[in-house]
Amino acid sequence: MCQGLTGVYSGHLLTWSERINVLVKQSRWLDALALALDFYQGRGLGAAGLPRDANIARGLVSKKIEELLEKFLTIGIDKKRGRVVNIDRDKF
Repeated sequence: MCQGLTGVYSGHLLTWSERINVLVKQSRWLDALALALDFYQGRGLGAAGLPRDANIARGLVSKKIEELLEKFLTIGIDKKRGRVVNIDRDKF
């Protein structure tokens, strides 16, 4: 918590996964993938929640990248076929 001139404010530090999810919810797929790749390569800043061990971190991030690509491709294929896709973004 932080006290400002006009009140008390509270903040929340997003984990690496939550940061990616925010981009997905905004349909910013390429930004989400770019951020995930930065985390995978150990270049992502603010990687809260990722293990310090690079191999373990890459394993976690690679699973997230797989999810991103699968959902992105599903949306793209269904749009090309003319179907409306309703992704449950809360489960992502």
